[in-house]
Amino acid sequence: MISKYTQPSNTASSLCWRALIANANVGGENVHRGAILGAILGAYVGDEQLSKEMKEGLYEKKVIEKEIDDFVRAVMKSGTSSKERSVMSKQCSEESV
Repeated sequence: MISKYTQPSNTASSLCWRALIANANVGGENVHRGAILGAILGAYVGDEQLSKEMKEGLYEKKVIEKEIDDFVRAVMKSGTSSKERSVMSKQCSEESV
């Protein structure tokens, strides 16, 4: 509902935000749609085009980042060499700082 009362903007971040709000307002299976929609929109516009609020506004941001990093490490561990895992682990650590 809040998107109805905000100033319209055509920035990539604003369009993504409005799409996600519209999805949430529709109801039903909006969590599943929102996850897919967020991934597609984020990939489409790129990280640098998303507002700081969209990337850092999650209440449990640190917990979610840790879960994602742990998942990626577990997945990468099964199909990569120890040298590749070391490089990827270092990259994940640097990105989360």
